Amino acid sequence: MADKVRQHSVPECYLVNWTDNNLLWVYDKLTSKTRQDIPRNVAAVKKQYDLPSAVLDLPELSDLSVKALEDHYAQVVEPHLKATIASAVCIPNGSNISDELHENLVSLLLMQHVRTPAYRAQIAARIRGVLREHAGSLSIGDCAYLAFLTDPGFFKVALSTLMKYSWCIGSVTGDKLLWTSDNPVHVTPVAQTYDASPGVLWTQGLSYHFPLDPQHILILLERNHRGVLVPFEGTVVDVSTRVDEFRAQQLTNCERVVISMTDDFSAATINSVPACTT
Repeated sequence: MADKVRQHSVPECYLVNWTDNNLLWVYDKLTSKTRQDIPRNVAAVKKQYDLPSAVLDLPELSDLSVKALEDHYAQVVEPHLKATIASAVCIPNGSNISDELHENLVSLLLMQHVRTPAYRAQIAARIRGVLREHAGSLSIGDCAYLAFLTDPGFFKVALSTLMKYSWCIGSVTGDKLLWTSDNPVHVTPVAQTYDASPGVLWTQGLSYHFPLDPQHILILLERNHRGVLVPFEGTVVDVSTRVDEFRAQQLTNCERVVISMTDDFSAATINSVPACTT
């Protein structure tokens, strides 16, 4: 069976959390225009399984593909997406979150993080760096490492790493809601050096923010660098005062579109969103 030409880099069953009467609001960062649309028409990209040309043009990597990893997500992770988010967003503030729900949430974050074009670009950048170091050629070890990043085995190792992060769910009250985007997982480096050893998800000093719905956001902080979160470990915490910060991350991080449940993309609102420097 031929691969579909267009696939969703962000699942429809996630985007429906931002719908009202089956419609969501979309702000196009390139055109500065706003529209209402259905989830099916949002965050769909051509040739989702393809890696960037910087990868595909290398003879050593001609067989490299993310299709196996994508199939793993579609078969193992995505079927539980809707139920996982529904369970997470109904937990009262201050309540503890079960280990099973924790693992399911981190699985969703990881799936979404590596599905977007931004992650494909990271792989391409990593290859360019290796080529510069090795005078334009890739060693057998380099090829094996890059192949690992596109293999289902990567998911198991990366999940184990992220499960060790300090984490919580942030909840929002009031009229100002969270946005999401076509690249919803925002990753912030907070240290200058990272461990890039095979099997490690560049973890040293990272934080992850992943909106679950307009009023809830999953927050993961690398434990060695962000111990401040430990008192709130595995609970639901009010983060209403940080909505502008989280909105700024989506506006800066998106490939092209930001998504909201309401039409709150006025020029005044967009221009008042603080600059996101990471």
